[in-house]
Amino acid sequence: MWKRLVFILAFSLISIRPLAAADTFLLWSPGAEGTPEQAEPLLESWMEYLNGKGLDASLKAVYRNVPVPEGAEQIKKIKPVVGIISLEAYLALADKDALAIILQTRKLPSGDGSAEYVVVKNKQDTAPATLILSEPLAADFVNNVLLKDSPPSYQNLPQEVTDQVLYKLKKVGQGALKAAVLISDYEAEVLKQLPSDWAKNLMIVTRSPKLPSPPLVLFEKRKGSFPVDKFQRLLLEMDQDPEGREILQELRLKGFIKPDDAAYAQWRH
Repeated sequence: MWKRLVFILAFSLISIRPLAAADTFLLWSPGAEGTPEQAEPLLESWMEYLNGKGLDASLKAVYRNVPVPEGAEQIKKIKPVVGIISLEAYLALADKDALAIILQTRKLPSGDGSAEYVVVKNKQDTAPATLILSEPLAADFVNNVLLKDSPPSYQNLPQEVTDQVLYKLKKVGQGALKAAVLISDYEAEVLKQLPSDWAKNLMIVTRSPKLPSPPLVLFEKRKGSFPVDKFQRLLLEMDQDPEGREILQELRLKGFIKPDDAAYAQWRH
């Protein structure tokens, strides 16, 4: 009888033991399309894929596309353990949140761990009046990083952000808007494929330096017992099987590589 009671009590204690809270994985791409709700199915599939490959950690993925200042405030509530964040976000947070770069994304279109921005304008327009940004980038990041090697005439243009970059590009290409447009390398690749006359009437006038792609970072203050080494290995191997490659393609990634720490440190200074 006593043995039976002890067994029932032990089983009850096991049953009511609280489950371990999930760690948060943050995907933060300021200005990117979609909503957190729209991104949720893909991110859930990604986390399930990693668990299926043996990741011994419960991860809840969260997507944000807000500007850096707003995202920095949201991070205080989200409390991520790991995440992919933009280069601008990394440079803004690296000295505040004790970030460690654990992997470097192989972002499309280059797929080699680099990223680039270009400025385009109408071929007939000699003096754009405004610089339109396709992402909500801070002026100091634009001028000190993206336009670092560009002519002063572009650095001194008034800047404005748009969430309708294709519409603005069309207006510039048609000559209806006197502006230059700063776009990412992925957007530039899409633009190059368009057959429209207005698209062919746009030309690249300046480029950013070759930049390191968005890093995958560890928020060291919250890492706890998170299995960093296993996590790294699984991500590095994702491009080696069909399911992993399919998820990467949806994320506009070719895969991951070990980080070039010097490339990031250059821009921190």
